Amino acid sequence: MELHDFDIPPCPDCGKEKMYHLCVSHVPGTASFRKNGWYCKSCGIGPKQLGSASEAEAARFALVLLNK
Repeated sequence: MELHDFDIPPCPDCGKEKMYHLCVSHVPGTASFRKNGWYCKSCGIGPKQLGSASEAEAARFALVLLNK
């Protein structure tokens, strides 16, 4: 997986730039894995999938970073 843009996306609901990504679990198929995604500190929505990368791809990338 190659990341090209590290800018944090604005919230799709309120439009504020208060989004953060939360990775609860790296194990696909678990209830915790479904909580992975983008959350908004301003309006509280989430988890949302933003961008073109799937949560499975993001989890694999996170494991690569952890193992470096």
